[in-house]
Amino acid sequence: MVEQYEFSLGESELLVKNALLKIGEKCRELLQLFFYHHNCIQDIMEKMNYKNENVVSSHKSRCIKQIKEILQEKG
Repeated sequence: MVEQYEFSLGESELLVKNALLKIGEKCRELLQLFFYHHNCIQDIMEKMNYKNENVVSSHKSRCIKQIKEILQEKG
């Protein structure tokens, strides 16, 4: 049973990785800064030259929505 779980996890990671490759460069960078590098919204705003934190949050939400839509196409 454990082996099946590990295979599924690897498959999920591959699906997310492929979805990340299909979105735009700015979305990919923003999501990487937030989820992989654990940057806060304020830090992302400064690093990516966004106007304010609300712009970062709304862009992050749209990027996540794109990822979800790509993943749902696979399902």
